[in-house]
Amino acid sequence: MNVEQKSYDMEHLYLFLQRAKSERFYKLEQQWLGKTVNGDLQKQQTYERGGFQLTEDFTMRESFSWQDVVRYEKRPVWMMNYFGNALKGAGKIDPDMILELMRMSLYAVCKAGGLNGWMYRNKKGLLYMVRNYGGGNMYNGKGFVYQKEIRIYQFTYYGGIVSD
Repeated sequence: MNVEQKSYDMEHLYLFLQRAKSERFYKLEQQWLGKTVNGDLQKQQTYERGGFQLTEDFTMRESFSWQDVVRYEKRPVWMMNYFGNALKGAGKIDPDMILELMRMSLYAVCKAGGLNGWMYRNKKGLLYMVRNYGGGNMYNGKGFVYQKEIRIYQFTYYGGIVSD
């Protein structure tokens, strides 16, 4: 049996993800007022560099979902799924808040060996908390946003290496 070897290592994958996400987050911040389908914001975006391709699908309404799939030379190699929702009385979901939680979770996953445990950040009067378990091979986590000690948003994420 002939098994093909991948021609990249995890560091290459992490560097690609961090660069792709940095550029995609910036573009998304400019596009949030984009097209809607039945009042829902839905988008699919692709980013390519070298042999890697990142495809992102997301939908935003009262709840939120996002999926990232990375392919290397057209073969799926890594994925990440996010799901979240605003809590009662929190008002409309703020896209900037979601992007901040996603940045934090991606950082925790892509840090060498993964970053296990809690990360905290205060930004614009909000407290962001992300808890991650595992590293790039397999991980899961959750995040929360608090405003004046009241939880207003929560999300869950998971993913890892896609095996053949």
